Parts: sequence; C-alpha cells; structure tokens
Amino acid sequence: MPLYLVGVEKTGELRAFADTCAGIFLNVGDYFLPSTRYVLEQIYGRAFNEQTYRNRVNYGAKVIVRVGKDHILALDIPTGDYLPFPLPDNLIGFPEVVHALSRLVSYSHENALIPVVLANAEASISNQPSGGLLAQFVERILAGDAQFARERR
Repeated sequence: MPLYLVGVEKTGELRAFADTCAGIFLNVGDYFLPSTRYVLEQIYGRAFNEQTYRNRVNYGAKVIVRVGKDHILALDIPTGDYLPFPLPDNLIGFPEVVHALSRLVSYSHENALIPVVLANAEASISNQPSGGLLAQFVERILAGDAQFARERR
C-alpha cells in the first residue's frame, strides 16, 4: 500500500481562507486548487512576480478541500517539482488522501483530525501542576525509589 504525505494547516491565512469556502464546498471531496499567484495575491496579500518568485519552502500545492460534513481543511499536497499553476493530476495521491482524511474527522475541535488531536493531547502536559507531578514521578523512578514504584502498580 502506498504512503502519501500531506501537510495540514491548523492556523494562518490559508486556514482562515478555507473557512470562507464552507458555503461553497458542500460535498465531501469538493476542493479548490489555487495557483501560486492566487495564494500569494488573494490570500496572503503579497505581490507575485513569476520571474522573480523563488520557491524555497513549498514541496507541493495548497488545496482547500471538504473532508467531512463539518470539516474543511487547508492542505499542502506534494506535486514533486514546484509548479506555479498546479493541475489536479499533479497532486500526488490526492484522491487517496481525501478519502483517508474523511475517515479521521474529529469533533473535539473545529476542523480537527483524530491523529492531530491525539498528538496535541500527548504534547500538552501543562507545567503546573501536571508537569511537576510527572517530573517527580520520573525523578523517583530514575532514582530507584522502589517503594514509590510499588505504590504505582
């Protein structure tokens, strides 16, 4: 089974633009594939000059897509080479990516995906008090506090 790479934008101007598409994209799989010019000028509000634009960070194209009844995502889909005017056929694994993401929607946050929600939950242990308790636990385990380890079983 092939493995496809996709970037999901959680914040920023493209994410905000995706929200404005909610009333336009009514069905799962509806999408908008803008050109680099459109993204820079209409979404980011910057000038685009095809002769001087240097792509240094994009590995693909930006796509707005509905993946669920209440979920519209801003994605970065690989295209291989940088393409200023990508076509749907240039998006590597796009149909498979949309299908997979449509099966991972979560309602815990707006436009959330289950793997992202789980990753955020694992990474969000607060410094106080949970982080302090975790630090004490680790210190005792590392120090070989047998009594503490037995209490936790």
